[in-house]
Amino acid sequence: MDKYMSIVPALLQSHTVQASHTYYPLPRIVRVGQDSDTRTSPICSDIEGHLNRLARQISSPSPHLSTLFALTSTLHEITLPHTSSQTLIIPPLLLPTYLHLTLEKSKLLILLLSNDKGNYFSTPLHHSLKDLYRISIIMDKRDGKWDRLNACVTVAQDAFSKSLNDRTSLDSVEIGPSGSKKVLVLPLVLLLFRCYFTLNTLRLCRNLARPVLSKGLDNEVNLGGKGTAVGFKYYLGRLNMFSDEFLEAEQNLTWAYTNCPPGANRKRILSFLVPVRLLRGRLPMKELLVREDLWDKFGGIVEGIRTGDMRNWELNMNQQQMNFIKKGTYLLLHRTRPLVFRTLFIRLATLLKKTQIPLPLAAKCLKALHIDIDLDELECVLANLIFKGIVRGYISHEKRVLVLSKKEAFPRSALELGKL
Repeated sequence: MDKYMSIVPALLQSHTVQASHTYYPLPRIVRVGQDSDTRTSPICSDIEGHLNRLARQISSPSPHLSTLFALTSTLHEITLPHTSSQTLIIPPLLLPTYLHLTLEKSKLLILLLSNDKGNYFSTPLHHSLKDLYRISIIMDKRDGKWDRLNACVTVAQDAFSKSLNDRTSLDSVEIGPSGSKKVLVLPLVLLLFRCYFTLNTLRLCRNLARPVLSKGLDNEVNLGGKGTAVGFKYYLGRLNMFSDEFLEAEQNLTWAYTNCPPGANRKRILSFLVPVRLLRGRLPMKELLVREDLWDKFGGIVEGIRTGDMRNWELNMNQQQMNFIKKGTYLLLHRTRPLVFRTLFIRLATLLKKTQIPLPLAAKCLKALHIDIDLDELECVLANLIFKGIVRGYISHEKRVLVLSKKEAFPRSALELGKL
């Protein structure tokens, strides 16, 4: 183990700061520099042969420590002229080389982690995989295919299984000979969630979330701290939302929003939390949406549901249609349309002060808002509301009248259960 520990600073080189026996990563942004940034000469005349030799040595059952030094020095020589404490700038011509080396480095660190009694290699493996993910995204978006990201998923899945099967109990985030490899589980799950959502393979997320929840690993005891737990709850809430598990989605997204520090991430969480809460009949405060710069996206929908103004609701939906489709929330928000009709009939019942509401009067109110709807379509909408338990009563087709129940004609319990 001592000889392995002597390699860790070399593996991390200019990317971390060292304190005691723990290595804390500096915040970094990976981006591709301009062609003019390419000031380095080739590492060796036969770079492909050098990479192939490294790959063969890493694939051997017991790789030599010289392989680590060769791999690290190659990475270091590529990135040293382009690295600062905040940003890692990779020249475009060296991007495939850096991707290849980072992939091999991650595989080697997984091998070392699995043969190590402690968790010394958890931190460098975590940051190596994050670099691999970022560079894969950059190159795959440029080429229009996801081959590199799929390779990143394969490596991350291997690291996840090695970490999850560690028998050492997870009591604290301790890096050392007695530390648990499970500190790496939640950061890897978050990384794989990002990959799966990018690849649109959400069915695979359940296989990751199930063991994490069953073993109680969804907490702050991990390499990423509370930030990783917030990210996990955020993606888990989105997964619940797409599975129509709205109560669980609201709980997870609310936890993520409450524990997330102010910034862009809170706005991102709210963009999914607001549709879920709207579907359950919970309207957000205007001040909240204005503060998070989301009033333009949801203001018309919220006011439409609050006042029964169908024109305002449809105008907002049409203006933000493409944004909602990209987020995957358009169909979810479209399901709030019956809530606008519900509010309209609540206001009509309050104004008329009786339980019988003529349907021609309701249709006339909608036409005043430039919403063309005939009586048959209005009856169909009301029949769905009655069937779902959102409105209690019955429709007299012959007299064209909605007869409301005298006791709790508009129960909120049905909205709490997300029956829309």
